[in-house]
Amino acid sequence: MLKGSKYNEGFPSRDNRGFLFQQTFGIEWTSDSPMFRRKLAKVDANVNGLRMHMLRLVDVCRRYCESGNAFSEVGREFAEELKGDKDELFVDRLGELAPILSRFGETLEEIENYREALLISLETTFSAPMEQFVKREVKEVKKKRVEMVGSLEEHEQNLAKMLSLKNNSDMATVKEREATVAASKRQFELVRFDLVNLLNQLEIKKKFQLVERVCSGLYANLGFFHQCHTLVAIREPRMRDLQSELRVARMEFRFKERLWEAKKTRLEVELSQGFFPRPRELSEVEYREGEESEGEGWKGEGEDRKDMIINTSQGGTATSSAAAASAATGTKGRGVGVGITPEVQSNLGIGVRQVSSVEESQGIVKHGFLWKKSASNLKRDWKRRWFMIQGGKLKYLRQDDVDDKGQSITVCDVMLCTVRERLGPSDSRFVFEVVSPMNSRTYVCKAENEADYGEWVGAIREQTESMLIEGKAAGEGNTGDMGNGGNKIAGNRFSRPAGVSSLGSPLSSTLSLIKSLNPLCADCGNPDPTWACTNLGVMVCIQCSGIHRSLGVHISKVRSVDLDQWSLPMLGIMGKLGNGVANHVLEARIGGGEKPGRGCGRGEAEVFIKRKYKDREFVDSRGGGDMDLELNLWNSCFNADVISCMKFVAMGADVDFVNDGVSNLQACVGGGGEDDARKGLGLGGGGDDGEHLVTEGLMNRLECLELLVLNGADIKRVNGDEQTLLDVAVDSKRKGIIAYIVAKIEGQM
Repeated sequence: MLKGSKYNEGFPSRDNRGFLFQQTFGIEWTSDSPMFRRKLAKVDANVNGLRMHMLRLVDVCRRYCESGNAFSEVGREFAEELKGDKDELFVDRLGELAPILSRFGETLEEIENYREALLISLETTFSAPMEQFVKREVKEVKKKRVEMVGSLEEHEQNLAKMLSLKNNSDMATVKEREATVAASKRQFELVRFDLVNLLNQLEIKKKFQLVERVCSGLYANLGFFHQCHTLVAIREPRMRDLQSELRVARMEFRFKERLWEAKKTRLEVELSQGFFPRPRELSEVEYREGEESEGEGWKGEGEDRKDMIINTSQGGTATSSAAAASAATGTKGRGVGVGITPEVQSNLGIGVRQVSSVEESQGIVKHGFLWKKSASNLKRDWKRRWFMIQGGKLKYLRQDDVDDKGQSITVCDVMLCTVRERLGPSDSRFVFEVVSPMNSRTYVCKAENEADYGEWVGAIREQTESMLIEGKAAGEGNTGDMGNGGNKIAGNRFSRPAGVSSLGSPLSSTLSLIKSLNPLCADCGNPDPTWACTNLGVMVCIQCSGIHRSLGVHISKVRSVDLDQWSLPMLGIMGKLGNGVANHVLEARIGGGEKPGRGCGRGEAEVFIKRKYKDREFVDSRGGGDMDLELNLWNSCFNADVISCMKFVAMGADVDFVNDGVSNLQACVGGGGEDDARKGLGLGGGGDDGEHLVTEGLMNRLECLELLVLNGADIKRVNGDEQTLLDVAVDSKRKGIIAYIVAKIEGQM
C-alpha cells in the first residue's frame, strides 16, 4: 500500500494550484514573420500530438473495458459454480457448507454487477466524451488553419497585383488595388488572430478535458470499490465466524488424525497378538502394581496392599493395549473367575465380534465373511460371501450386492437346521455343513480361522436351541443384554461368561482382596462396605454412598464393588489407597469425637461427610504456597506416584496445572525413570520396549492418569503448542498409554 506522502507527491501544494492549468506551449499575438510561423507550427504540432495521445487513451480505455467484461464473465461463471445452481448434487456433497458457499457465490455475482456498472461508466464518462472532444475541437483548428492559409494566399496575390502597377498607372486603379490589399490583409490578420486564440484555448481545454475525464474515471472506480467494500463488509462478521469455525475444525481434524494414528499403533499391537479383525474378549492379564513409593511412613500401608494384590495375580504378561482397553472400559466384578487358566482362555478364544446398536435393532446377532462352496458349477470352487444370522434365519449377500441396497439370500431357517462339523483327516480345515430339511441342498461353509469356526458353529447351535426352547431367536426382544454379551453362544467351547466386557477384565479376586483390606466404612465405621469412591480411594457403606452421590460427581464418584464395571487402573487406585491411606490425608486434622461411629444416623453422617469431602476441613494443607502445591502434584505425576497425587489433589491442587507448557496429564505420559521430561514428552526416548509388556511403571502411569481424569482433569485439553494429550502420547511412543487414551476418548465421544 502506498503511503500518503508518497501517494500525494505529484500533487502541487495549495499555494501553487494557480499554476496547474497554465499554458505549456502558448503563442502570443505578434506581427506575421518567419519566427511567428515557426512558433505557430510548433503549437500546431503539439495540438496534433494531443489528438493522437487522446485517441490512444480512448483506445486503451475501451480495450480495458473489453477485458473487464471478459473477466466479469469468468467471474460470473465462478460465482455460479460456488452457488451450485447447475449441480443438483451440490448440496448433498457439501452438506451444511453448501448454503455458505452459495452465499459467497451471490456476493461475487453482485461484485461482477458492480464491475459491469464501472465499465459502462468508464465508457460514458471517459472514452466517449474524450473522443468527441478530439473530433470537435481538433477539427475546428484544422478548419481555421486552412482558412488562414487561404487568406494569406489571397492577400499575397492582391499584394502582388498592386505592386505590379507602374508609376504612371491610373490613380483610380492604384486606389482600388490598395483597398483590395487592405481588405485581404484585414481578413488574413483576423483569421490568424482567431487561429492563435483557438490554439491557446485548445492548450488549456486539453488539460480541462484530461483532468475532468480522469476524475470521472476515478470516481467511477471509487464508487465500484465503495459498493464492493460495503457488500463484503456485510459478509465480514459471517466470514470471521466461518474462519473461527474453520480453525476449530482444523484442530478437531488434526486431533482425529492423531487419534487414527494412535488407533493404528494400538492395531499394530493387536495384530502382533493375532487379535484382528475383532476386538478381544477376555485376555490373560498380569496385573502388577506400580513401583515402590518414596517418602513418609503413612505410605507403608499402601505398599503392603500392593504386595498382597500382586500375589493374587497370575503369572505371565499381557499386551499394553489389553491393559489400556480394560482401563477405559472395564467389566462387571460379579461372576468373573478368580484366575484365567489356559483352558478357560482357549474356551474363550480370541473373541466374539461385537454387534453395533443398529445391527441389534435389526436382529443381527452374528455376521462376518465365510467361504461358501458353490453348487452351480462343475469346478465346485469356493466363493467368499458375507453371512449373517438375522431374525432366526441364516442369510448371505452376493459379492456384488454388499451394499445398503443388496438383497440377502436366505440359506435356511436356523430353528430347523443342523450344523455338522467336518473333522475328517481329509477334510479342509474349519469346514462345517448346514443341513436343513427345508432345502434339498447342503451348504458347505469354511471359516477363515479357528475362532471364527467355533463362533459360527456355536452361534447357529445357540440360535437353534434358543428358538426351540424359548420360541424366539436370541437377541429378539432382549437387546438390552447385547452390551455385555451381545453374541452369547451358549454351550460351545467358544462361549464367554455373561458380564464380561469385550475389552478385557480384571480378576474378581482383586476386588475381593480390596474388600477384605477395607472391612469398615471409611466415614462411619459400618462393617462390610460394598461401595467405593474411585476418585478418593475409599470404601463406604450403602448409607454413606447415598450421601456421597448427593455431593455430585465432581466431588465423589461412587461405584458398586459388586454391580458396576471396574477397570484395572481403578483397581490399582483402590489397592494403593484404600481407607487407611485416604483417611490419613482426608482426616489428618480431625479432633476427637468429630467422626461419627458405627450405627450413626444419616443426618450425623451427612454433616461429617460434607465437612470431610466438600469443605476439606480435616486436610492438613500446610507445607507451602499454592505454587508449591501445584508443583508437588506435577512432580508426583511425572514420577507416577499415585499416593502422592491423591494427597496433593486432596489438598486442593489444580489437576489441570501446567508447568512450563506441560500439564499434569502430559507429565504422567512423558515422565519416568531418569529420562528428561522434555525427552519423555516426545522429543526422544520414552517408548515401550519391543515386547509391549505391561510393566509396573506403565501400570503406575495408567493409574495416575485414571486418578487425574476421575478428579476432573481434561483429557482433551490443548496446551500452548496446540498439542493434546494424545499428541504427546503418540510422540512418546508409549503404546500402552496410547491405547488407554484412545479407549478413553472413544468412551467420551
